[in-house]
Amino acid sequence: LKTRIKNIKKDLIADAQQGDAEVLKGDLREYFKKLDKAAKKGAVHKNFVANKKSKAAKFVNSALKKEE
Repeated sequence: LKTRIKNIKKDLIADAQQGDAEVLKGDLREYFKKLDKAAKKGAVHKNFVANKKSKAAKFVNSALKKEE
């Protein structure tokens, strides 16, 4: 699970550089889904998940604002 989370994060960063908003939002949704699943299974702590979700949301919002 941790590897999948890292890979999705890399995809999120790559898509932000390309600038496709719909793909970026889809990747963010998938990233949140994997983080929640990892927390539910006990692979990571819930505060770790909250921190990663917050940072990812800020990153995506800033990337979307740059596109406009």
